[in-house]
Amino acid sequence: MKRWMLWGVVVLLAGTVPAGAKIYQIGLVMALKGDRDLNDQIMTETTAAFFESKRFEVIEREQLAKVFTERDLQDFIKGAPGDMSTLEGVDMLGLVTFTAERSPTPTYALEEGPTGKFFIDVRLTDVKTGKVVGTVSSRRETLTVPSTPHLAGQSLLQNIREMFPPEGYVINVSGDAVLVDLGVEVGLRKGDTLEIIREGEVFFHPVTHKPMPAQEIIVGTLKVTEPANQMSTCKLKVSEGQQIAVADRVRLKAKDQTGMKFLNKIPFLKKHLKKHN
Repeated sequence: MKRWMLWGVVVLLAGTVPAGAKIYQIGLVMALKGDRDLNDQIMTETTAAFFESKRFEVIEREQLAKVFTERDLQDFIKGAPGDMSTLEGVDMLGLVTFTAERSPTPTYALEEGPTGKFFIDVRLTDVKTGKVVGTVSSRRETLTVPSTPHLAGQSLLQNIREMFPPEGYVINVSGDAVLVDLGVEVGLRKGDTLEIIREGEVFFHPVTHKPMPAQEIIVGTLKVTEPANQMSTCKLKVSEGQQIAVADRVRLKAKDQTGMKFLNKIPFLKKHLKKHN
């Protein structure tokens, strides 16, 4: 019989949920394969990635095990989730899969132990509808392949943040200094870029005459300079001819992925420095 794992931690959330920062309740499931220690590493890094994104509360494994039977689990792993009505208080289930290729000998890396190639994929399913929301992965086209489970987890974290970006509002403008109602509680960091978003003109379908969703217009960007609790100070850069105003909507912008690319090169830099010292 195939072994499986329900994984979770209890996360206590204090205070009110900031604007645009819906917290999703998720249960993580993985069909175990091969080395148990490696399975544990992958699940630990996956759980940490969802936790650190500040957008998910990971459901305690015992809570899932009480209502998620072996048959339910096998159906879910095969892509047929079936009836999930018993999973009250859970928004999504995440099926964790991974591929791993360990190097036979340790290399110079950011952590001790053998390295190689590691990929983590999490298929997200909406519990209420049974439909697949999407798959979040540690695979990023412009990056070097993650050489350890930890680096794979960090890449996964960035992709989670981009798939579920926090949104909020401008609450004060003073010259090029802008205050927004998002902070460290939703994972905002110094150097992050926020897009300033406005809705374009609403128009009607020429046949059905129903209103169509308004297009989003990016009128400028903000660079986070001082993240704090439930608010952050940012530096403004607006598009030509545009002005920013209080109550404008802001959203975390996807990164250009160069930071993690440099991070993956560090092991080779360390090896080079040791060779020439």
